[in-house]
Amino acid sequence: MFKIGEFSKIAQVSGRLLRYYDEIGLFKPQYIEKETGYRYYSADQLSRLNRILALKALGLSLEQIQRLLKANIGAEDIRQMYLERKAQLEQSLREELARLQQVQLRLQQLGQPAVDWMPDVVIKRVPAQSFLAYHDTQMTSERLYQLFDLFSHQFAGHAAERSGYGPLLTVLYSEMLTPEAEMDVEIGVLLTSPQSKPVTIAEGVTLTARTLPSVEQMATIVHQGLEDHPLTYNALGRWLEAQRYGIAGPGREVLLENQYPAAPDKCIVEIGFPVAQIKVVRSDLLESLS
Repeated sequence: MFKIGEFSKIAQVSGRLLRYYDEIGLFKPQYIEKETGYRYYSADQLSRLNRILALKALGLSLEQIQRLLKANIGAEDIRQMYLERKAQLEQSLREELARLQQVQLRLQQLGQPAVDWMPDVVIKRVPAQSFLAYHDTQMTSERLYQLFDLFSHQFAGHAAERSGYGPLLTVLYSEMLTPEAEMDVEIGVLLTSPQSKPVTIAEGVTLTARTLPSVEQMATIVHQGLEDHPLTYNALGRWLEAQRYGIAGPGREVLLENQYPAAPDKCIVEIGFPVAQIKVVRSDLLESLS
């Protein structure tokens, strides 16, 4: 038997907390000495205390914990609750990190005048391409990151190349990639050899083969790294405006060199938009652009 000070040390909780739990009837001492009022605890009580602490860490109220203990909740049940809570916290953390990255990128944009960088843009014809893809009209940024990670592992390396899988490609039908709203996105892998069968790579993720239409004029820019997309899109937009081009279809991103997740700063991405030359421009717009 241990006095309260000794027990608090082996249980790694404060004596004050033990006294409070005793007062509310949640965790009582094994024995209370009548003459002195000293509380004594047994090592056998650690199991119950650890259950209380585990449930408290999950965010449950003391009243809820009391009810669960009365229902004799087992360690396996608590472990499952922990795993579910852990998954929730990890998802929240990833979402907050994505938002933080967006904030950092926007701050970076504020620090760079719009005229600093006029990129090298190539206008080229892109032929029709075989595409094995997953399409979601209500894609969240969290889901997109998960799929990107999944695809990067599934279709990486020489084995994937020998199986006829080329680089990862994303088609963005929405106006932009944003953590704040759902997006219409298609993500998949280009095929270097014919394939028609669907491919399931995870629960709820089945890829189907289709043909991406050819594009007569695709304005493309190649850059390195996955963390400066807004700046690259800004630069491409300045170039299109200067050359009198308008966007004529959904944008595409081709991951030419995939070093994700080990070295995202070494990934090489080609961003492209179908474009058409603007033939008629209002005189007042020309004056404002000059």
